[in-house]
Amino acid sequence: MAHFSCHQSIMMDLTQLTQIDVFSVSFGGAVLLLAYFFVLPRKPDSDVPSPPQSSIIFGNREFATFSWSVEKNPFPEPHISWLKAYGGVYSFRYLFFRRLSVADPEAIKHILVSNAKNYPRGRVPRAILKEFTGGIGLLSSEDPIHNAQRKMLHPQFTQAKLKTFVSLFASHAQEFAKMLYEALVKDSNSSPIIDMQSDMTKLSLDIIGDAAFGFDFGALTNSNPEIMAAFEILNHTPSVSFALGTTFIPWFDRLPLASIQRRQEAKRLLVGTVDTIIQKRLERASTANSTAPSSINMLDLMLEATEYTPSPEEARVHVMTFMIAGHETTSNTLAWVWAMLASHPEVEARAVKECTSVLVASNGQLTWDSLGQLEYLTAVIHETLRLHPTVFNVTARSILQDDTIPRSKGPPFHVSKGGGIRICIAALHRNPEYWTRPEEFLPDRFIQGTELYRADESLRGGRGHTFIFMPFSAGPKNCIGQRFAVAEMQVVLTTLLTQFTFKFAPGQYDLTPKFTGVTIKPKQLNMQVARRVKIT
Repeated sequence: MAHFSCHQSIMMDLTQLTQIDVFSVSFGGAVLLLAYFFVLPRKPDSDVPSPPQSSIIFGNREFATFSWSVEKNPFPEPHISWLKAYGGVYSFRYLFFRRLSVADPEAIKHILVSNAKNYPRGRVPRAILKEFTGGIGLLSSEDPIHNAQRKMLHPQFTQAKLKTFVSLFASHAQEFAKMLYEALVKDSNSSPIIDMQSDMTKLSLDIIGDAAFGFDFGALTNSNPEIMAAFEILNHTPSVSFALGTTFIPWFDRLPLASIQRRQEAKRLLVGTVDTIIQKRLERASTANSTAPSSINMLDLMLEATEYTPSPEEARVHVMTFMIAGHETTSNTLAWVWAMLASHPEVEARAVKECTSVLVASNGQLTWDSLGQLEYLTAVIHETLRLHPTVFNVTARSILQDDTIPRSKGPPFHVSKGGGIRICIAALHRNPEYWTRPEEFLPDRFIQGTELYRADESLRGGRGHTFIFMPFSAGPKNCIGQRFAVAEMQVVLTTLLTQFTFKFAPGQYDLTPKFTGVTIKPKQLNMQVARRVKIT
């Protein structure tokens, strides 16, 4: 009975999470005031310019609230205009908080690498991620803990280990392909319409569940709705009051608010599932003989490690981290790739030709080595990430001590202890000082030796992409799973492109960027599916 009531609660309409009663408004206001007067720094830096404030109360809310900005401006405005007007460094205000926006390569290098210890990730995002994962993991830790965790997890992301995941990616991609074929058989007189954004989200979740800890979310088949609902609740972007409450108020998660209680129920269910699987893995390891087959999920790789084996609690935090980091960003990038291919038929034709050739050469079975031959498809992925980075800002950084930061153009600038910095990837990726025809989708710019590659290189004075193209961040806290993510996308795209065509469903797509609170995805992406080749 208790199990059923939990399921019933979790399956409630997710929109209830955003309903705010009088108590929540009062509480949120109190949290903001406490944070303003006692915790959050408000120091401006006087030697950098600031754009005009659009609101007396909110300040430059265009920067902090993309959901407001994209409804009024082409993405990622006004940030490109501000970049052109004020350079790669300027300050902005949102509510009570004044921060620096940085999109200058030399400054970024200093903040993320040269003096990274002075710029830890902000307290609020670390607290939210700690709340989701149930502990301190790669996304919420700072040195020396972060360095130790990174060292422990690095062997799981080496090329030798990543090779073993290609078949897993292909298996899930082919399962989705079979579902599309079944839809085509049922609707043989017309092209079925699918919600590509939703389907990529489900496919990505099935892949990361299997890859992270050998679990079947059943997202595409809806075979595990209880766990799916729990994950969606936890993955729902928290409100400002929840974020600040989680950060600054002890025992906030025990308050008798319906939204908090639902979140805790969902967390207990998901964490309990992960803990059960970890326990089974440990029991299996204690009884397995030396000839037992080796698993290819991250959990088993961690538990089989010889240099350092994490405790069950540590393993759970890392599994939860893999899920949150490897799910939404990958699925949103895939959605944008499909949108770009449908918008540029000539690009799609080249990609299909290359994918078909590579697949034939590898006897229909993609391998790690064959992924390395997908030069043009990889360029398509990179160009999509340039124009549509699903995470538009690097996680906010705090300033521990006064510092002087160099920049590519202009004199160094001073920053004050207690301030904060945001690195705007979206603006950096479209800066006309570094990119030829920056608003156009031109994958050839990422293929060495092409005219576009040389043109971009010339603009940058011979400089490469480091600290100019950084969809996975940069420095010691960059995304440890970036090669995993790109390989997953290569396999999914190759598998589907060589079997189907995907066109925009007339009147059922809108490529306006939709801000989810953390990532950006197409507002609507319904697509018509047609058969390209026969399944072999």
